[in-house]
Amino acid sequence: MIPLILVAILLSALAAFTKMVGALISGSIALLADGADSIINIGSIALATYMFTRSRKPPDAEHPYGHYGFEVLSATLTSIVMAIVMSFIISTTISRLEHHEVSYLSIYFSAISTAILISSVYLFHRISGKYSSLALRAETRHLAADILESVIVLTGVILAVSLSYLYDLITALIVAAFMVYGIALNLKEISESITYKLPSRTLQNTIESIVRSTPGIIECHAIRVRRLGDALFVDMHILVDPKLSIEDAHKLAHRVEDFIKSSIKNIKDIVIHIEPAK
Repeated sequence: MIPLILVAILLSALAAFTKMVGALISGSIALLADGADSIINIGSIALATYMFTRSRKPPDAEHPYGHYGFEVLSATLTSIVMAIVMSFIISTTISRLEHHEVSYLSIYFSAISTAILISSVYLFHRISGKYSSLALRAETRHLAADILESVIVLTGVILAVSLSYLYDLITALIVAAFMVYGIALNLKEISESITYKLPSRTLQNTIESIVRSTPGIIECHAIRVRRLGDALFVDMHILVDPKLSIEDAHKLAHRVEDFIKSSIKNIKDIVIHIEPAK
C-alpha cells in the first residue's frame, strides 16, 4: 500500500508544481487557486497516510478500543485545510477584480496538470477501496474534486484567453464552491461517526438474523452498533438455556461472535451479555 501512496503523492506534487508554474507564467488566478489547492493536497495525503497507519495499530492501555478515531481526526483536519484554501481562493479572486491578462500558456499547463492528477486519483481510489479507510476515502474525495476543479479551470482559462479575463475569476470561485461541497460531505461522515449514528438498519437486522440462526440461541435483544471511522463495534444480549454450564454458554457466545465477524466486514469488537431464558 505505502509504495502506491508514495507514487500518488509524487504525482500530486508534480501536478501542483505544474499548476503553480503555469499560474506564475500565465497570470491566471484560476490556475493559481487550483495550484494552491493541489499543494495543500500533498500535505493532506501525507496526513491521511499517517493517520491510516496509526488507526490500524492494535489496542493498547491508553486506547483500549483501538486507534480508529485517528481516521476521524484525519478527515476533520482535511476539512479544515480545505476550508483554509477555499478562503484563500475567494480572497485572492476578490483582490484581482480589476482587468488582467491571461496568457494562452495557461491552457497547456492546465491540461498537463489535469492528466497527471487523474493518475494520482486513480491510485488513491484503488487504495481506499481495498483498505476501507475513512481517512483515505476523504482524501480520495478531495482529489476527485480536484480533478473536476482542474477540468473546470481548463475550460475557464480557454474562455479567459479567447473571450474575457472575467471567466478566469468566475472559474476560481467555482473551484471554491466545489471545495465547500467536499467539506460538507466530509463533515457529514465525521458527524455520523462521532455521534454514533447507526450505520444502517439493514446491518442491525443482519446481525440479529445471524444471532437467531445460531444453534443454541433462544432469543436476542438490545443489539447496538456504533461506528468509529470504518470500524464497527457491537454489543447485545443473548438468551440461552438456563441449564447450560458457564463454560458451554461462553463457548456459544464465542460461536456467535465468530459467525458475525465472518459474515460482516469491519466489525472489530463484539460484547455479548448472556442471560438465562425464562
